[in-house]
Amino acid sequence: DFLESPEAVVRHFGAVQAQDYAAALWAIGLRLEHATAKDVESSIRERQIMRTWPLRGTIHFVPAEDLRWMVRHFATKRNDQFRDTYLKKIGLTLPILESCRTVLERELSGQQLTRPEVYAQLEAAGISQISEWGIHILGYWAQAGLLCIGPHQGKQPTMVLLDDWVPLEASRDLSRDSRGSTSRAA
Repeated sequence: DFLESPEAVVRHFGAVQAQDYAAALWAIGLRLEHATAKDVESSIRERQIMRTWPLRGTIHFVPAEDLRWMVRHFATKRNDQFRDTYLKKIGLTLPILESCRTVLERELSGQQLTRPEVYAQLEAAGISQISEWGIHILGYWAQAGLLCIGPHQGKQPTMVLLDDWVPLEASRDLSRDSRGSTSRAA
């Protein structure tokens, strides 16, 4: 049976691996009766499905309303361990990451920048070794819940601030209260 929309496909699976963008569009589109890559990309532009690093440090499509709890539940601890081992080993320290956060918040506020544009802004702010560190910086801050991947501009993914792209009130919180029910984020 076919599902009715790209967001229904992603909700059905919970997450769809999206490391290879074209293959991920295809994987979603195959589960729809009549879909094109543009149909799936429209769901991204309309902020129904999001592409980010919520699981295993691998890029996935996830339902927009589930992105925050997934990152909080699956990525936060792994992100801290990754920072304390691998990132530290390549010289990407917490003070450098915090400097990157300042640049990312300033440059992405209210806009989408391609990955090369983000890297150029980091370099302009004096953060060196972007060729080695760039993707690790973006992955780190995505797993920390600061940013996510927006729609593509041509062949380049854009980066967006999560708070700009998926407002907190549009996010589900799957934590349980004392009665065991689920609630929306406040």
